[in-house]
Amino acid sequence: MFFKKTVKGQVIADFLADHPMPIKWELSNDLHDADVIVIKVTPPWKMYFDGGFHKEGVSTGVVFVTSEGEVLPYSFTLTQKCSNNVAEYQALILGLEIVVDANNYLSKYMEILS
Repeated sequence: MFFKKTVKGQVIADFLADHPMPIKWELSNDLHDADVIVIKVTPPWKMYFDGGFHKEGVSTGVVFVTSEGEVLPYSFTLTQKCSNNVAEYQALILGLEIVVDANNYLSKYMEILS
């Protein structure tokens, strides 16, 4: 299981204020025989969903926005009439099913917004 540690920005600011860099300290780019770790931080994907009742039936929609900003829209027509709230929950469920089915292709983290 993966546990994510978070550090509040103020804690880092307080630490840097309490431990200033010495004036005579020279920066060095000499990193021979040193392990360098590069972490690429990409923004999470976003999933927007909505559903609603109209005179022709009930429709739901799910839109994914990738970390690169690409938009992937999906729309569905439900076969049974239901309230707007139920249609919105159905949109959420359909979106989550897409996420589960495409688990290998999607980002590890996703924001879900209504």
